[in-house]
Amino acid sequence: MHAHRSHTIGGREASAQNANSIGVNVGYNLEAAELFAGGQARFALPAFPVMINPSLETYFIEDVTWLQIDLNVLYPFGTNNTTFTPYAGAGLGVNYVKPDNLDSRAIPI
Repeated sequence: MHAHRSHTIGGREASAQNANSIGVNVGYNLEAAELFAGGQARFALPAFPVMINPSLETYFIEDVTWLQIDLNVLYPFGTNNTTFTPYAGAGLGVNYVKPDNLDSRAIPI
């Protein structure tokens, strides 16, 4: 389970169906207890009521390379304004974890 809190800065807020955006992702993974940073984008699909949301994140762990790639589909619903737009989503994520030294420490994933 990938539980984390993140905040997107930069780029423009994406409205439900007519805007694309790109931004920086910074957060903390609650399960792994590690900081991460990366980027994400939102692409509107005018012919469909969904948005595509790819992201790439890297974690700051000593002696470990950890990258996470996600591809999500978002369905915005309810109110649509620049302050708050609720959505439901689903997606797939792939983690690449490579310890620089296999004996360095266990990595919770």
